[in-house]
Amino acid sequence: MNLKFKIQDIRLGIKYFFINLWLFRKELCDFRPWDGIYTLDLMKKSLEVLCNTIEKHGTEIDDIRFKKIKKIKRAIELLEYHAHGDFIELAEKQSGVQCKTILHSEITKQDREVYKLADKIEDETWEELFIILKGELDIDYYGQDGTGLKAWWD
Repeated sequence: MNLKFKIQDIRLGIKYFFINLWLFRKELCDFRPWDGIYTLDLMKKSLEVLCNTIEKHGTEIDDIRFKKIKKIKRAIELLEYHAHGDFIELAEKQSGVQCKTILHSEITKQDREVYKLADKIEDETWEELFIILKGELDIDYYGQDGTGLKAWWD
């Protein structure tokens, strides 16, 4: 291997190290290795940067590009839900019932229904997130519906 290419690789590596350090500064400062929530925050930020790049600088056919952008934005929304646990609020909005319980001994039947619905929403959105990330399994069709992390590039 030519020394010139190695020096260029190192120079570019250092350049992108500092660019990424700046882009992910908040997520890196908040990161804690003992909790997977912070990994979701890093992934969310990565998808935000990727979505912005595809949206503003993408060269794909608009139809496919817009599908990808829509799915990436949905994945970001789902990651936000899971990173910050907004499921009780979502269940309250969906059911129209407000939880008033603070103490465990005061839990009402209505509260239990809201908590059960929140668990259901959490499971469904987790599944939806991984369906979006996994993408279509048909090789000839992969990425054409906007899903599939491996197809999210430009």
